[in-house]
Amino acid sequence: MVHIYWRDDNTYTPPHTLYESDSYMGTKVVSLHCDPLGRRIYGPDSDDDVAISGHVEIGHVFDVYSDLGKWLGNYTFTHDTVVVVGGYSTIGDPVSPVEPTSVPSVQNIHETLVDEYRTVRNVVRWFTETGFSKIQLPQALWSSIDSYYFNNRNRTVVEQWEGGSMFNWWEARSHLVEIPFSLRELWTSEVQALVSDWINNDFPLEGTSLYGIRLYENNSRLLMHGDTMATHALSVIINVDQQDLLEPWPLQIVDHSGMVHEVDLQPGELLFYESAKCLHGRMKPLRGRLHAGLFIHYRPIGDPMWYTRDYLSPRKMSADNSNGDESVARSDMVCLEATCETDETYLKCADDVFSLWKSFGESA
Repeated sequence: MVHIYWRDDNTYTPPHTLYESDSYMGTKVVSLHCDPLGRRIYGPDSDDDVAISGHVEIGHVFDVYSDLGKWLGNYTFTHDTVVVVGGYSTIGDPVSPVEPTSVPSVQNIHETLVDEYRTVRNVVRWFTETGFSKIQLPQALWSSIDSYYFNNRNRTVVEQWEGGSMFNWWEARSHLVEIPFSLRELWTSEVQALVSDWINNDFPLEGTSLYGIRLYENNSRLLMHGDTMATHALSVIINVDQQDLLEPWPLQIVDHSGMVHEVDLQPGELLFYESAKCLHGRMKPLRGRLHAGLFIHYRPIGDPMWYTRDYLSPRKMSADNSNGDESVARSDMVCLEATCETDETYLKCADDVFSLWKSFGESA
């Protein structure tokens, strides 16, 4: 348990508990997002946010204690930032030994892949012809992301995956570079405009989540999966960095016809994809020091059940009901060649996903 207190007029009378959490991302490690404009402090999960309601001011000092009362440090609230309590992680450190009984079996993986295939088939709505497309990020947006990452790339914390089979946490680790509120809001808003252009501005969108910047280590791999249906209708992956790759680490993605594609992103490139509808993963193990990505997700505004609605967009309905031009204004986005498939592979049933996994090798 980690306890965060703020000093009332620089005293401890009384101490105010701002955030309590079980050990997160490693022993005695917790990240805090401090937002002066909103006068808030947030824990590592947005569902666990704590609103201070007027108590937080610039200059307040926060003290951090372990559950045993050990003082872990103090931090002065000066600006919109992220504070990591307990120390940063290091890329390339050995993975902690794992009990063999806790490693998912082949049967576990088969069940997971079959469940994922069946789940994405519950999504009856899609927005584009194929389900994905790749572009070069606008230079100003890429400069903002790249410069923040460059200045904070060594301020990472280990991400928790234990217990599942989606990521091979028993063989590799992933890390997070946390992002402050001001940049989260800026990047979400600017990318939303690009996503809206991609779908011809058919529906007003809202951002639902931003993950990352996530750094994958050597040997990392991800099973094919669909994202959370209520919140991940339209998503993007931005390649932020890749280091010492011996070979590309492509994303496998299934289009709306069932065909499997491989998409390779370079730093500064963005992939649009319908992430709840299109199965996707990285089934080949990463061969290199690291691969860093930023993930942002959107849905039709105010509609967590969007995936149940097989409807026409307002723009298309308007065009259908008129005798005029049905063309849609687009931005000046330049789409890049998105796929590098070598064989035409189609997924026609749930077991095909498991066969695809086996074709890449059953272990990393």
